[in-house]
Amino acid sequence: MRNKAKLSRKSLFGTTAAILLLSIATLSPVTAQNGNAPASVAQIIRGYGLERESQYFHFDSKQISADKAVFRGVHFGSDLSAGVFTIEREAGGPRMAFKFENADFSTDDATLKFQSGVFIDNNIAGPSAATTADNFVKLLDDDLHGDASFVGLELGSKDDEPPITFATLAVRNIRNLGEDKWRFDAIDATGMNGKANNFEFRFAALRIHDLNEAAFKLFEDKGGLANFGKASIGLFKIEGFSLNDSRVAVQRRAGSANNFGGFSIGNIEVRSLNGNSLAKFAIENVAASATIADEDFRFKLAEFSLNDLNTRLFRAGFAYAMNDTSDPELEAYMNLPMKSIYTTGPLSSGISAFRFGGLELSGSGAEVKLDDLSYNQTIGANGLITSFNIPPGRFDVNVTDARKTFGTLVKTGLEAVGLTSINASWKMRSTFNQELDKVLIEDTEFKVANFMSLDGSANLDGLWASMAQTSLKDLMRADPEIEKLRKTNPFKTKSKSGETPAVAPPAADREAAINAASAAAQPAPAPPTTPNNRANMQEAMDQVAAMLAIFPQGKMVSLQINLRDMGGLAKIATQEAASGGKRPAEVRQAWRAPFATMMADKSKPVLARFIGHGFGNWLLNGGTMHIEFAPTTPFLLPRLVANNATATELGLKVENRAN
Repeated sequence: MRNKAKLSRKSLFGTTAAILLLSIATLSPVTAQNGNAPASVAQIIRGYGLERESQYFHFDSKQISADKAVFRGVHFGSDLSAGVFTIEREAGGPRMAFKFENADFSTDDATLKFQSGVFIDNNIAGPSAATTADNFVKLLDDDLHGDASFVGLELGSKDDEPPITFATLAVRNIRNLGEDKWRFDAIDATGMNGKANNFEFRFAALRIHDLNEAAFKLFEDKGGLANFGKASIGLFKIEGFSLNDSRVAVQRRAGSANNFGGFSIGNIEVRSLNGNSLAKFAIENVAASATIADEDFRFKLAEFSLNDLNTRLFRAGFAYAMNDTSDPELEAYMNLPMKSIYTTGPLSSGISAFRFGGLELSGSGAEVKLDDLSYNQTIGANGLITSFNIPPGRFDVNVTDARKTFGTLVKTGLEAVGLTSINASWKMRSTFNQELDKVLIEDTEFKVANFMSLDGSANLDGLWASMAQTSLKDLMRADPEIEKLRKTNPFKTKSKSGETPAVAPPAADREAAINAASAAAQPAPAPPTTPNNRANMQEAMDQVAAMLAIFPQGKMVSLQINLRDMGGLAKIATQEAASGGKRPAEVRQAWRAPFATMMADKSKPVLARFIGHGFGNWLLNGGTMHIEFAPTTPFLLPRLVANNATATELGLKVENRAN
C-alpha cells in the first residue's frame, strides 16, 4: 500500500474539526508546480497514464474531447471507484478540475463515500513528467494545493466507528506543508452529523475562514498562549449545533434516575479576531436539559455577545496583573495616555456593545431568570461616544419547591438576608459633550425589591482632557487588588525592558507557589481596637483617592446619590439577632457604633466624616441616605478626599431622610 501522509487528529481544532479536515486531506490533488501554460485535458490524461486501462486502472467507457474527458464505471484498484470521473478546466479559470460522482475512496485509515466531489488543482501545468494512474491517486491522497468541495459526503474509519456525514463540504486553498501540517484558507460545511460514545451530534453549518499561522499553532497547542496575541481568525462560526444521548429512551424505560436530555446552541461566532481587536463574539440560543436524581433541570441562554473588543487592552491589562513584562509592545502600550487607548472618549469601555440575556435556569425546586444585562452606545460624527446606555434589566431568583435539593439550598441562602426571593432591576444612561468636555450620568438606578435601592446622577467636566495626562498603567495601579496580585503573583516572567522580575518557579513547585501566594493575598485581620467597618471606610477612601488621581483635570459640577432602605436592613438585623441571641435593635446599634465618632474626627477628610456619620445613622434608622455635591464653583476631583477640603468648598450635604 502507498505510504500516505497522515493528518494528526489532535493537531487542528479538536476531534470534530480534525475529522472534518481528514476527510479533505485524504482526497488531495496535485502539488502546485511552475508551468509556462495551462495543461490541456489530453496532456493531463497522458501525463497520468489515463489514456488506456491497466492492471490498476479500469473503466467501463470513456468520452474524450479537447476540453473534457468523461470516464464511467471507474476503478483505481481497490482505492477509488466512481460512477463518473470527469476532467475539465474550472469554469472561468485556468486550473484543472477533477470531478467524481457516486465515489468510494479507501485510504490507510479512512473510508469516504460521496455523491459528488470536485477538486480544483492549482497546478495548471499538470504533471512535470509522465507518471501512472497509481500516482494520480497518490496525488489525490497526499498533496492537495487547491480547492475541494463535496455533496453527500460520508466519512468512516477503519476501526468500525460510526461514520460522519456532511450535506456539503467545501475547502478553499488547502495545502500540505509536510510533517502532518495542513493549512487552508476556508472551510464551509453544512449538515454535519455523527455519533461518538453514545452521543449523537449535529452541525447545521460550520465555517472557518482566514486563519494565520499563529492561529493554526494555537489550535494545534504548539507554543501555548504565546501565540494568542499573534493569532488572527477571520471567521469561526457554528450554526445549529446539537448533542443528544442516544440511550435516553432506553434509560427512561428502565426507570433511570439520571439522564441527559440534550444540549443545543443556535450560533457560536468569532469574527475578525487578532491581537488588537475582536469585531464580534456571540453565543446564542443555548438550551440544555437533564435529569439528576429524578429531578429535572432546564437551562436556556438567549445571548451572550460582545462587539468591537479591544483585545490589546485586555492583553496588556492581564500581562500587567501577572507581572509579565516579556512583550515590549504591551509594555509600551501600558505607558500610552489613556486618550490614545480609549480613543472614542471618556465613555469608552473597550467594548462597543455587550449583552447577556434571556437566561433561565430551573429545576429541583428553584428558578433563576435574567432578562437583560447589556449596554450599547451611540457614536457621534466626530467618532466619539455621545451616549452610553444600560437598558432596564431584571434578575429574579425564586423558590418553587423548598423540599427539593436546589430549592432547599436557595431558600437557605435567601433566608440568611431575610428574603424569600430576589427581584433585582437596573438601568443607566450617560452622555458626553465634547465641546464642553462634560459627562452627564442620569436615569441611573439599581434596586432589589423589598430590600434596598441606589440611584443617582452626576455632572462632571474635564474627564477627556485628563485622559491625555494619565496612562493605562496609572489606571491599573489605582486598583489595589491588581497591585496585591502583582506582588503575590508567582509567575513573573523575564523582562525585555531592563526590569528585574523574579524567575518563574519550576512546574513541580507551582502548586506550592500558588498556595503561598493565596495565603499571602489574604487580608490581615483588623486590630481589636479598630472596628472592621471603620477600617473598610478608610480603605474605601484610599481607593477613591487613587482613582480620582487618574483625572487631574476632572471637575465636580454636581452629584446626587440616594441609598434607600426598603426593608433590607430590618431583615438582615432580624436574622443576625436570631443567630446571636440579641434583639434587632441591639444589632443595629452595634452596626452604627464604629461610625458614631467619625464626624468629630478632624484627621479624616470631610467626605469620609460626613458619609461615615450619615451611613451609621442609615444603618441605625433606615430611610434614605442622601448625598449631594452642589459646589458654587466646580472643584477638581482630587479635592474630594483632600484633608483640608471643606464642606462649603465641596458643596457637600449628607442627609438622613424618611422614605
